[in-house]
Amino acid sequence: MILGTTRSQPGGNANCLFLKPKGNLMYKRVLVPVDGSEIADRALDEAINLTKGHPVEMKIVFIGNDDEISHEVIEVAMTRAVNAGLNPESGLLGKFETEEIADVILQEAKEWSADVIVMGTHGRRGVAHMFLGSVTEGVIRASPVPVLVVRGW
Repeated sequence: MILGTTRSQPGGNANCLFLKPKGNLMYKRVLVPVDGSEIADRALDEAINLTKGHPVEMKIVFIGNDDEISHEVIEVAMTRAVNAGLNPESGLLGKFETEEIADVILQEAKEWSADVIVMGTHGRRGVAHMFLGSVTEGVIRASPVPVLVVRGW
């Protein structure tokens, strides 16, 4: 049985749906894309909370150039997960100019056989969303596995 609860920000705004199963966790392989933003950090925290105490594999990935910044983002995320008692894998996923970031995430989820993707969204609406688009929305629309979305406020 799965119990659903919401985690809230001060003021009562829920930022994600947090599922806590009784017994064994239904996910065995959790993919967490990070980009160094506060919302990606919050999504990583939720993935850590979801997997702690369960025999789960986690992979933290950054999509972008192979440079100092990308390595720093991965290192910080890995340190947070290791400090929480996990032993995640990591990956730096290159992206061609013609590829969408969502497609790179989905390809990694497929190749790594992820059971769930945990990621953040900035929650843009209206004109900002129309012009900027949403990587998370692209993942949700095409993902063959569940996507746990942590929303930024």
